[in-house]
Amino acid sequence: KNLRHLLSRTRSLDFAQLEGQDDVRWLVQTDVALFQQHLGTGDWEQAVAVYQGNLLSGLTTDSSEFEEWLQQESETLQTAYREAALNYAKQLEAQNRFDDAAALLAKVLKIDLLAEDIVQDYLRVAGQAGHRLDALKVFESFKSMLSLELGLMPLETTLQLAADLRLETRAVSQEPIEMLRNFPSQTSSFVGRDLDLSEIAAYFEQPEIRLLTLIGAGGMGKTRLAIQVALDQAKHFADGAVFVPLADIADSANIVPAIAQALGFSFSSLEPQDLQLRKFLRDKHLLLVLDNLEHLLDGANAFLELLAHCPKLRILTTSREALNFQGEYLVDVLGLEVPKDANTEHIEIYDAVQLFLRSVRRVNPQFSLEHDAKAFVLQICQMLQGSPLAIELAANWLRVLDVQAVALEIQKSLDFLEIFQPNIPERHRSMRAVCDSSWIRLEANGQATLACLSLFRGGFSAQSAARVANANPGMLLRLVNKSLVSKRGSRFFMHEALRQFAAEKLAADQKNAALHKLSLLAQEWAEAVYINEITPKDLESCQNFETEFENIDVALQWSFKTMPRLCAEIVCAPIYFWYASARKQVAIAWISALLELPELRRRDALHSKLLYSRCVLGDGARDYELCLIDANVSLEIAIEIADLERQAWAWCGIGICQFELGRTRAALESNQKTWKLSIQVQNQNVQAYCQTELGNIYVVLSEFELAAQVYEQTSSRCLATGNRRSLAHAHTFMADAYARQGKLESEQETLEKAAVIYQEFNDVSNLCGILLRLASVNFQRKNLVAAEQTLLDASKLCQQLHEARFYFRLFHLFAIIAQLRGLHAKALRLHFISLHWSAQLESEVDVHELDFNRFDLETSQASYSQLEIEQFKLESSNLSAGQTVQYALGQLGIFDDPPVSQSVTLQAI
Repeated sequence: KNLRHLLSRTRSLDFAQLEGQDDVRWLVQTDVALFQQHLGTGDWEQAVAVYQGNLLSGLTTDSSEFEEWLQQESETLQTAYREAALNYAKQLEAQNRFDDAAALLAKVLKIDLLAEDIVQDYLRVAGQAGHRLDALKVFESFKSMLSLELGLMPLETTLQLAADLRLETRAVSQEPIEMLRNFPSQTSSFVGRDLDLSEIAAYFEQPEIRLLTLIGAGGMGKTRLAIQVALDQAKHFADGAVFVPLADIADSANIVPAIAQALGFSFSSLEPQDLQLRKFLRDKHLLLVLDNLEHLLDGANAFLELLAHCPKLRILTTSREALNFQGEYLVDVLGLEVPKDANTEHIEIYDAVQLFLRSVRRVNPQFSLEHDAKAFVLQICQMLQGSPLAIELAANWLRVLDVQAVALEIQKSLDFLEIFQPNIPERHRSMRAVCDSSWIRLEANGQATLACLSLFRGGFSAQSAARVANANPGMLLRLVNKSLVSKRGSRFFMHEALRQFAAEKLAADQKNAALHKLSLLAQEWAEAVYINEITPKDLESCQNFETEFENIDVALQWSFKTMPRLCAEIVCAPIYFWYASARKQVAIAWISALLELPELRRRDALHSKLLYSRCVLGDGARDYELCLIDANVSLEIAIEIADLERQAWAWCGIGICQFELGRTRAALESNQKTWKLSIQVQNQNVQAYCQTELGNIYVVLSEFELAAQVYEQTSSRCLATGNRRSLAHAHTFMADAYARQGKLESEQETLEKAAVIYQEFNDVSNLCGILLRLASVNFQRKNLVAAEQTLLDASKLCQQLHEARFYFRLFHLFAIIAQLRGLHAKALRLHFISLHWSAQLESEVDVHELDFNRFDLETSQASYSQLEIEQFKLESSNLSAGQTVQYALGQLGIFDDPPVSQSVTLQAI
């Protein structure tokens, strides 16, 4: 009865239609249907208007099947929208509606941030619309994200579009000479600073901002940037822009006469000069550029009075120190952009490298950026941190030295960076002169603090500065305001040239005292990430250890020579970190060197700990037989000194080695001994290791139910104690057990849980392995889209780790994708590349998933002759790891696929 009433009511609704005697069908007009209708008719404008974002955005459900369907539908609709938007943008461009086309492409880019084809279209259209600075900002953002996310560089076409925009920007910014008074002539074009110029332009659009200071260390190019700003902005001022050089003015009383001279204004003798100048400028709509003001700050009131009485006047200053006046806006002028990654392919697109090349070719026109030279050019620009003056001083030496020698000399001494040219101001003839002029304006306690801060590498926190250099917040603020220290995020940095200069001022006793404090601090950082018991509250400690790694290295080098036992404690505590951050070889080298020192040859607990640490860090990097010897000696010492905890760790190491050597029964016996000792000493870290290894042993013995029980017990204990690190390991090994039982869905779910935790702790090594396994599972489950996305994420980590075992599996899986897509030439190249990496493996890696994802060599080879196959091998051998990743992702089209030539000769090969 209720059902009949319900059907009767629904039939009366507008969107209900009777299909039969007892059937009701709802006909609802949805935006999805309307969108698809417009797509079908090719009405791109209406299709774009209808699409409002992801399908059912914000809807949550417990149904995994529905979630999977929703994700696929959403991606399909988003792809369709992307195509519709691109088609509509082409229509707009054809109608010369460049503003509308640029706005639409910018909207699409928010959905697909790394779509280089859309970036190219946007650069072209935005340039035609006259939005060149906006286009360059988008390019810089895309380039940074591409490098950060994938470790890749933009394509040549994209780089050329950006270069053309820069040239056009410079061309339109050149103002008639009468708009620019007293400006020094420029003998070279302006390089880079697009984002700085865009930021400054935004300030000039706000009428209330009338005093803007470009603040930065000496040699950062503040003057050149100020001149370029004047070139860009003069057209907006009825009376143009005037440049006032103050570097040679010794007395602040001469500021007003210097401004008058630049304006071409003559004083009478009837009134005070400052009053006469104010009257002259009262109605002027003018940009006043005051250059090099840092030594005349006591006379700054002179031009502040001008601002107060001349409402149309705006002042742009350059200074190494902030003026600290109300109403002053600061723009930090840092070094030019430098490639951060040593593996960067196209370094020539970076501003610092462009300036270096331009400066070199002025003195050595034959210089070319060949592959061998590229690494040293990159090293020079990184060491000089993009300082324009330092780069030009370094480039000048290539008239008599090669680039490798220049890089070596810069490492040796700050004094190398100098030049002897009479037309260059004395303060800019050397980096020592630049540093010295800043140093002498610093009070004595500031000099002492800065000297101690020079011990830091890779920046430092406020807390570290207080511990090591007794720098309180007030002192840090003074150093920042004087451009001697810069702040980025929560960390502080010194320019390398200034750091070398300040380090020379540090007395030996002060240096040793500060380094001792730094080493004790490094020990605290190391102990904070001690081995297994890593909980969410310790995540910050793990991240801090990574951030401070360069400073920890400084502490290790000092303590190794002066306090080796402290050095050993710093090295041994963060065993898990060394592995997770792919720095095992670094730790092994330190441990091996420490074990050779007479002070550490005594058979005590620390010696036992060093041997155990080297054993577990070996993990395939050293022969497991050698690792087993270390573990056994560690056990002997622990028994001699009756240290039960060290005995437990030693047995743990013995069990790991025996397991890796295939001695499963012996590994089981060692595990049992470890477990008894761990219970006796109540060490949960040892227990976590012990249970995990026990589960692995059961898996090898095909005792999957027992393995699952052990992993479940481990997971329960880890959840109770909050030990996230061990929980991730338990998930990883549990997934392995599921894989060997063919339970793909359970394997995938468990791997995904592990991946989340590894990502929390920035464990790039384990995370990379998990992602490659997830890609394999997705292949087996016929989800090619998910497999490709997972490989994309894994490729970023592979380039960071640069280990053969990861590259081998990555390119193997990429080869299978290419084969499934029918790209057999590409598949063969990637297959040969994977074989190249597999040949570099120190031992055969058991990757069971390859049993399910075999590359069908015969299928791909069938389309080509033997000579063509040899050609593919040659082509593969000439690619770097970064190029191969780009090629696999379809971002580097360097080969024809299929090849143009079907009759390749051996001679050609």
